[in-house]
Amino acid sequence: MKKEILFIAPYPDHQNIKDGMIQRIKAIDELFVNNKRIYLTLSFTKYIHKNTVRSDENLQILKRNVFIHFFEIIRQLKNANTIYCHAIYNILPILLMFPILKAKIILDIHGVVTDELYLEKKYFKSTIFKFAEKIAFKKIDIAIGVTNSMCSHFKKKYPNYKGEYLVYNIFPESLITCFKEKLITHSETIIIYSGNIQKWQNIDLMLQIIKNNQHRSIRYIILSGEVNKFINLVSEFGINPLNILIKSVRPEELGYYYKIASYGFILRDESIINQVANPTKLIEYLAYGIVPIVLNENIGDYKSYDYEYIHCNEISINLPPRKSNRNVNISKQLLNVNLEMDLPKLILN
Repeated sequence: MKKEILFIAPYPDHQNIKDGMIQRIKAIDELFVNNKRIYLTLSFTKYIHKNTVRSDENLQILKRNVFIHFFEIIRQLKNANTIYCHAIYNILPILLMFPILKAKIILDIHGVVTDELYLEKKYFKSTIFKFAEKIAFKKIDIAIGVTNSMCSHFKKKYPNYKGEYLVYNIFPESLITCFKEKLITHSETIIIYSGNIQKWQNIDLMLQIIKNNQHRSIRYIILSGEVNKFINLVSEFGINPLNILIKSVRPEELGYYYKIASYGFILRDESIINQVANPTKLIEYLAYGIVPIVLNENIGDYKSYDYEYIHCNEISINLPPRKSNRNVNISKQLLNVNLEMDLPKLILN
């Protein structure tokens, strides 16, 4: 009999798949396709009417309101043997139900939520999630981090936690196939950016660097779901639009652009958020032999792996086209760690 697992998370679909958190949810989901999965998306304000997106033998997708469908939610939770919560955001709605649960509970940490909210000056939300996180670490059986740095951070934060820590990296399916292809350096120097216009991406700095290094010897590519915003910003910065390609692509199309790129922007500040992070973008860059352009090189565990990077102040119009075999080998090693772990077995047994 196939073991069942209840995910407290939104289910990945074509509308939300470009979101980094959803990409991790999808990567984890693919490990359990042979099991019956129930996805329970909970909201305090939405889903006034029951919304069952899908219900078949192997997969149920349910959207429920915490207050209106309270007793149904309790029934789902009490019937579950394994509950997998994606991020502290999704564990909050079921926090008060913890005392009655007998299931094995897994928290996929995703990020340092309380610190992120505090830096965004959302102090009340930060306090709420700090409380939720504290309660969660008294109950959960397994905490899954995206880096060793992240797990170390939570070990120091909750020294009395009696559960287990696991580290599991995100590897989009496209990366597994890219390792089979020969690494080829493009004839032109192409610098890429993949992502949106969030504050922590330091977009203004990136565009200023591009403006200062406009030359026929370098081409820039921006892949984003916020194309119009980028077009407007490029115009505001006085960047020649003929020297920069801006477009939105599906995740499975990224590989084409990564193959031809030599360098990739990932301009993260020095902060606890970035010290424990494992951006999908950075894994993708390394897997395709791209050399990251960094503002701060202390991102996740990568400095300890001795990854190849350049600082943003090293960019000039004389940058040669290149690929990094070292970065490819690092990503291969991380993939092998994933494959050897057998995460479904650790979770369901």
